[in-house]
Amino acid sequence: MSRNAILVVALAVMGITGALAQPPRKIHRLRLLTTSQPMTTWRHATMVAMRADALITFSDAAGHFHRQRLADLAFQHRLAMMTPFQETTSAGGLISYGPSILELVRHSAVFIDRILKGTKAGDIAIEQPTKFDLVINLKTAKALGLTVPQSLLLRADEVIE
Repeated sequence: MSRNAILVVALAVMGITGALAQPPRKIHRLRLLTTSQPMTTWRHATMVAMRADALITFSDAAGHFHRQRLADLAFQHRLAMMTPFQETTSAGGLISYGPSILELVRHSAVFIDRILKGTKAGDIAIEQPTKFDLVINLKTAKALGLTVPQSLLLRADEVIE
């Protein structure tokens, strides 16, 4: 299953209704491997030309670096945007679900403490995030003509109105 299909399925599973709760017409995958703003704009223009309904980003440096630009372009072209970064949703994306950056930073103090007490960094086990944040931007949902069910809003860690 492609990443765009995953977004459409995720929106449907979450009960978000509106224009995007339809199966995708066509799935396209565009990779954003650069921090160049002209390249970001070109990739986005390509998505618009392909008549995309949604945009899903993953946790990479380019997506995080361009979070405001991507959120602005998605909003301008009425693309629902799902991302792992809470900051992108705050910037205008529709929904984010990903590791809590604040919790990761707090937990890094445990690793620093161990290293300062003499533990070799290579001896410290790698840990997976344990806290994930769900953030929904209702302002964006309304602008896109989407309805977010109350049950999902109640589960959200943050709702932007």
